[in-house]
Amino acid sequence: MEAYAYILISDSGKQKTVVDRVEDTKPTWNGTMNFIVENESAEDQILSFELRCCKPNEGDKDI
Repeated sequence: MEAYAYILISDSGKQKTVVDRVEDTKPTWNGTMNFIVENESAEDQILSFELRCCKPNEGDKDI
């Protein structure tokens, strides 16, 4: 499976990892993402991950 992830922090944007093209069942990413989070609202922020796999002829699918 060629997988990637979207990382979201409430009100601070959404970023995408590179695609892990190893095609095994344990995708890994080693990268850095930067988000700007206001100190006043840091406790109220929610961190979310959306895992997706690349399906060339079918479109990308949720994992």
